[in-house]
Amino acid sequence: MVKNKCFSCESFFRNSRFQNIFTILLFAVFIITAFCIADDYGVPWDDHLQQKIGEQNYRLMTESSLDIYSSTDQFYGSAFELPLYFIQSFFNEYSTQIYVRHLITNIFFIFSLFFFYKLIFRLLKSYWIAILGVAILYITPRIFAHAFFNTKDIPFMAAFIISVFTMYNLLQNPANIKYVIIHAFTSAFIIDIRIIGILIPALTVVLLVFQYFTIKKSRNLFKHLLLYALVTAALIIVMWPALWYHPFIFVRSILRMSQFPWNYYNLLAGNQILATQIPFYYIPLWISVSVPILVSLFYLLGIVLATANFFKCFQQNLNLKGLLLLVLVLLPIDLWILFIILGSTFYDGWRHLYFMYPLIIIGGLYAVNYLYNFSDIKLIRYITIVLILVFISKNVITNINLHPYQQVYFNDLVDKKDNAILTNWEMDYWGLSYKESFEKILELDSAKQIKVNISNESAIDNWKLSHEIDDRIILVDSISEAKYFISNYRFHNKEYPYHKVDSIKRQGSSILGVYKLKE
Repeated sequence: MVKNKCFSCESFFRNSRFQNIFTILLFAVFIITAFCIADDYGVPWDDHLQQKIGEQNYRLMTESSLDIYSSTDQFYGSAFELPLYFIQSFFNEYSTQIYVRHLITNIFFIFSLFFFYKLIFRLLKSYWIAILGVAILYITPRIFAHAFFNTKDIPFMAAFIISVFTMYNLLQNPANIKYVIIHAFTSAFIIDIRIIGILIPALTVVLLVFQYFTIKKSRNLFKHLLLYALVTAALIIVMWPALWYHPFIFVRSILRMSQFPWNYYNLLAGNQILATQIPFYYIPLWISVSVPILVSLFYLLGIVLATANFFKCFQQNLNLKGLLLLVLVLLPIDLWILFIILGSTFYDGWRHLYFMYPLIIIGGLYAVNYLYNFSDIKLIRYITIVLILVFISKNVITNINLHPYQQVYFNDLVDKKDNAILTNWEMDYWGLSYKESFEKILELDSAKQIKVNISNESAIDNWKLSHEIDDRIILVDSISEAKYFISNYRFHNKEYPYHKVDSIKRQGSSILGVYKLKE
């Protein structure tokens, strides 16, 4: 045990051969799992809109089509959707295209996990803590599911992880041109996924300037900052075709960011709350009930320990790792306060802020590492190990039990009896469960033509999947014409007064109901 030493100043722990093999095997399991289950998930509500972003930017780039400027798609970056659309366009069947979209999204997430591992390894200097961080992010139920079908928030989270890693390299070597250009690329890439990615250049500039005046001076720092800014700006335009003809769209996108025009209601703890008027506790409440409790508890402890260690090291010798670690750990709280001040619009839980979750995990890992390596009480170390093993086992089992609807996961702080979740919280707002509902109807009914009415349009893309295999189901607009009615309870958090013949349930609540209206 090391005493009287800054936590961030431990000697670097070199990977052993066994650890290298273990890492390779772990990521191999992730990749094999991706190929095996990517087609288990349905199609999310606005997947066709995401595809359209890629398609219109692609047509602008290859055909000089200006269609994108007559739609709101012009305000959305295409760095992920454009190559995704290009790859899926090689396949004709709709089901294959969806499988490819799910698979590539998950592979990109797994790719980012490697950088997450490297980042934690460099910050906390512990191989097993880094592997634990990767495992926590991977098996967190909501993240696990979203990492297949959510081509908005998960690619952004993945790009955020990678860009933080490249930022760390640049901070370590601010005069290295290679690191400047690499970080400029990742900065532009994340901005071209979602405009809030401008957070990365902002952090980079602030930390570089702060480091220049406090930790170590680097020659020509401002020259390198200028190079970083110019290369980033150029790459933003290169990877976002809509900016080629109208670069000021970038500014308009920033203005739309904080006040997104989504005038619908969120279901939060049984209350319907307008998305443009969310209370200050919206984000922390959603996080507290939708991620494993242990992660939240260790994160809170990590905030205290990281802050205390930073000021202890500040008095002795301020160092880059201590500074960056504190910034990353506190960033979720800083952003929460900023979004409250801006009055930002949020809906569908807190998925827009999933990029903060890796930082929450890092904060929790700081606490775990401290308890295990710096505690004088052996019992605390043993308890820490037991908690970790129980945590991993429980979440693996939870993922299996919820599959393929891990996105509706709630922890034990939420009542799970008698449709309690359904009446109090947003559940399958994406509508992925419609995929299974059409499959169920085809099993229940042998008629040559089955008329079905749906509660919202998120069912349509999932109907396309079943229609390729069996075209007996016909969607009708009027419920009076329909033989069946299906709903994922979006904007209707209670049962319908019809005869329910089947349902999909998780954690004691229905996430979708199939109702028979006539014989």
